[in-house]
Amino acid sequence: MSSLRLRTLCALLALPLVFKGSLSFSADYTTSVMTRPRLVSPLTTGLNFAYTPLTLKSYEWAPGETFSKPGQGVTVEVEWLPFADLWGKPALGTSFGYVQLANYQAAPKRVLHLFPVGLFLSYRFDYLNRQWLVPYVKGGGSVIFSQRNSGGQIQNVWHWDYGAGLAISLGAIDTYSVRQLDQRTGINDFFLTVEYVKSVPMNGQPRDLEHEEFRFGFRFEI
Repeated sequence: MSSLRLRTLCALLALPLVFKGSLSFSADYTTSVMTRPRLVSPLTTGLNFAYTPLTLKSYEWAPGETFSKPGQGVTVEVEWLPFADLWGKPALGTSFGYVQLANYQAAPKRVLHLFPVGLFLSYRFDYLNRQWLVPYVKGGGSVIFSQRNSGGQIQNVWHWDYGAGLAISLGAIDTYSVRQLDQRTGINDFFLTVEYVKSVPMNGQPRDLEHEEFRFGFRFEI
């Protein structure tokens, strides 16, 4: 009889601990649902890779001679995301690119190589966990190195660049696979991107490399 009473007393004493644990679990669960869940790995870097067709409307190889077809190129950008847990995603980035315009029907052939290098600020309107569509804006400056044919003299011109784009999150489509990718490689999310960029010369610079771009590519957030 005394043994039964002792076990009953122990069970009654344990009830507050069990009840407290259930409250703690409920509070933690509510917090995780109401707030944006933290990803497995820290988010500090964005990597952008884009196909970059480019048309130079004002460039003349010789008086009256222009490139009739758009140039083909690539752009690579690296962004630092110092405040990825705050409202949206402000970033500081640098870009590197290469574009080639050519006229192989001319004799001799005309080939123009462009090497843009830039520094920019961007802001992504990314407020929700696994947000499907993420619009963004960006702006900064760049220097474009140009060379006619291989071995020609290299010239440079300074430009202002600004634009906007839209990123489609593939992580919102398959959250499980992206979480597995994050755990194994540190890649938080993967996007398809399309953006428009306007590049205009700074004051006193030649206007022959002024242009507009539509870039198509993909983005990793790490």
